[in-house]
Amino acid sequence: YLKLIEIMQKDSKDGSSKRKGQMMEVVGVDLGNLGRASLSLNGNVTITGNMIFQDQELVRSSLSQTQNTHLEFDQKQHLNIQGKIGDRITVSMDQDSERQFDWENNIRIAYDGLEDDIVQKIEAGNISLSLPSTKYVTFSGKNQGLFGIKSISKLGPIDITTIASIEKAKKEQEEYKGGAQSNTQQIRDVDWLKNRYFFIHPWFRNGVDTAVVQDLVIQQVSIPSFYPLRNGLHYIGNLVVKNFELYKSINTNEAGAVTGTAYINPLNPLDSAYIDDNETGNFIRLETGTNYVLSADLGYIRLRDMVMNEILGCSFVLEDRNTGDTVLVVGAAADSAGTNLSLMMLKPRNSHPNHPIWPLMFKNVYYLGTTQINQEGFEVKIINKRSTPESDRDRATSLPYITLFGLDSLDVNGVRQYDEIIDTQSGNILNMLNGELLIPSLHPFALSDSLQGGNTVEGLKDQLGSGVMYTSSVNSEVNGDNRFVIETKYSNQSSTINLGFMLVEGSEEVVQNNIVLKRGVDYQIDYFTGTIVLMGSAAEDPNADLKVRYDRHEIVSFDKKTIFGTRAQMDLGEKSFIGATALYYNQSIMNQKIEVGYEPTRNFIWDLNGRYEWELDGVTRFLDRLPVIETDKMTSVSVEGEIAQVLPNPNSINNASTGDPNGVAFIDDFEGSKRTTSPSIQRRFWKESSTPYYYDEDLGIFSGTFSQLNRGELFWYNPYIPVRTREIWPNQSTSVQAGNETTDVFVLRHRKRAHQKNVDNDSTWVGVTTSLYSGDYDQTQSKFFEIWLKGTRGKLTIDLGKISEDWDGNDVLNTEDIPEAGLTLGNGFLEDPEDTGLDGCFDEYENGWGGCLEQNSYQYYIDQGETELINTESDVDLNDPNGDNWNYDQGSQDYSKANGTEGNGTGSKIQEG
Repeated sequence: YLKLIEIMQKDSKDGSSKRKGQMMEVVGVDLGNLGRASLSLNGNVTITGNMIFQDQELVRSSLSQTQNTHLEFDQKQHLNIQGKIGDRITVSMDQDSERQFDWENNIRIAYDGLEDDIVQKIEAGNISLSLPSTKYVTFSGKNQGLFGIKSISKLGPIDITTIASIEKAKKEQEEYKGGAQSNTQQIRDVDWLKNRYFFIHPWFRNGVDTAVVQDLVIQQVSIPSFYPLRNGLHYIGNLVVKNFELYKSINTNEAGAVTGTAYINPLNPLDSAYIDDNETGNFIRLETGTNYVLSADLGYIRLRDMVMNEILGCSFVLEDRNTGDTVLVVGAAADSAGTNLSLMMLKPRNSHPNHPIWPLMFKNVYYLGTTQINQEGFEVKIINKRSTPESDRDRATSLPYITLFGLDSLDVNGVRQYDEIIDTQSGNILNMLNGELLIPSLHPFALSDSLQGGNTVEGLKDQLGSGVMYTSSVNSEVNGDNRFVIETKYSNQSSTINLGFMLVEGSEEVVQNNIVLKRGVDYQIDYFTGTIVLMGSAAEDPNADLKVRYDRHEIVSFDKKTIFGTRAQMDLGEKSFIGATALYYNQSIMNQKIEVGYEPTRNFIWDLNGRYEWELDGVTRFLDRLPVIETDKMTSVSVEGEIAQVLPNPNSINNASTGDPNGVAFIDDFEGSKRTTSPSIQRRFWKESSTPYYYDEDLGIFSGTFSQLNRGELFWYNPYIPVRTREIWPNQSTSVQAGNETTDVFVLRHRKRAHQKNVDNDSTWVGVTTSLYSGDYDQTQSKFFEIWLKGTRGKLTIDLGKISEDWDGNDVLNTEDIPEAGLTLGNGFLEDPEDTGLDGCFDEYENGWGGCLEQNSYQYYIDQGETELINTESDVDLNDPNGDNWNYDQGSQDYSKANGTEGNGTGSKIQEG
């Protein structure tokens, strides 16, 4: 059987691969003189279904609650249909159910006339309108995203285009004055770039000169410290990084993930000093060049994207660059089962200054706010905010701070002499591509006397702090350590323009310095993301003005926009013409209350335009006879003109109440200011309330709480069969489609208990409570409370605010989830011995007052005649003294036990919800 399936799958794949891209003719009819009619298609339809049955003994207390058995169907289809009737009519349809938006599906019907026919072409379905000769009718000269009918006719020398369509897109235009944008940015010294740069080993950060033993061979290690720079350069040691692999933790066990541990010291995983800091998890390997860049000589990495709450670890080998001998092996790859990955930790899940691996993160890199910065015009100043007045120079030495902080040691010619201009040519200081500034010190804004790796420049001693920004995670302490700001001025040239999502394909017009650019030659465009990438000479001029006109699909539009019109044009040679255009545009809106700026529109526009161009052959020959001058093109004169008029109706809905024919609009109808909080009326969201406060009307104060002994008997429910909506609101419109033919109601039934027969009615009480969502806690702006009631017995009081949930007033959390030995919380599972109800005891030990008996059973006290501790009134059920048992038969009208909490989770009938 399995072999047969394999053979069938193989044949299916082979057959589908042979037919891929080919159309299959499903209908073919010979129509005689009219030609042949055919219908061809290519595609597939996939239908999958599931029947889901939950084998649980759940009892529903409402007909509207979820059923146990249901069917789920999923249909996917991709169809490409091509039809043809004779030689003139074609039909095409491209439809895919997996496409996210309707406009990605296309249908088109076309009629092609003969050369001498008046009607040359008729198109229906997804169409476009192009008027390249006009400038005033549509600002891009073309309309895409239309659905309707278009015809092209010819009357002698006159070409006529007529259109009637619905517009499904919105026209937009963007202008960019110069491709380069000038910016000034200020970055505080405490805002260094975190979680981007990391040393892979302390040796490369601090430097080392020692000997190690590897495979019984003594190897010499000599690595200079990363800072300070020597003549603006980093010196490298005798070791080079090989076989480097970088891993990042993930929360799920996805494909390719391996289990491992990131150690502070992978050479001694059991080091007691760090045993609590090692972290285990699932890891995925990052790709070099894609996710990060490694400096194998200097021993650090730069991540493409910052890591936040992930563990970062690596494994690598250090080799002697001269001999190729292995000096140190750090970490180990996972075994064949994808486990036991051993890594050197570069970053813990939660990074903080007290973590032993904290020093491996760079703390001297600052992001300048943009990328691809032009070197021309780039300026950097470091300003002392605590000097009076603020200054970018040291008062004692008169040197600029960029010189004192090591950012200026060369002049523009590369001579080692400061010139008060940042050394833009030094890659160890600036990364112009990524927009990053590296100040050459491990802790540039801390004194070396206070913090290892601090700044050693003598001229900065009196102006630097102890480095709290590097040693504290308390925001107030870090912000209090702010002394300097880095001010940058730059212009960033970007060859990429982002217009936003879902552009209409083919609708764009890109104009640079009044020259229309060509797609594929001067730029590339991604219509879904709206990204334009300039290419070639178009991307080289940072001062060019750019104008982009385009159409954008509207995801949701309740407005209807229609276009009707015609264009007639007579060509007078190859480059001359005269034409006329008339278009009617109507935009209707769904709302009857018209808002200012969002009115319905009806516009009519007419346009006359023409161009005449003639060549002056005699002028060309005359110029060619002149000395020195030699023409390579024909001399010509061109005259072009256009006149257009719009007849607008900016608001086509008149004010009937005042007779104003000019339309009416609301500045604001304040509908958006309405805020509604709707507590649920579903039974399962309500619980018995705590004891309410008693309000003394004579004193006008809350003078105490009601007695627990005066709590009456109460049960609440939603009727199994909901109430018809029009029984509550007779004038409300209902329908099956709207799903509002029935309405759930919340019913409360209450009565006195037997022992309360002599208690005054005003002293007995019952109550239920529910919680609001946290976003609804603030009700200070609420003005009304609306509730619909049916019934005349009792007095209803509603309390809103912070209300206790201690229903029995014992100041103890009542829960069935019994804590295990030595713990304060349970295991989160309801087990058979725990399904006691909220009173905490089974029926045998209930006292009839809602509490529990400590030693003997309820029946014991009955037998002994000791009734002081128990309730023996006539309404007490000997089998359930506290009345907290759950019992309900699906569809029954008896809801008296529907809110019980004992036996509702582990009995023979389990409550749903």
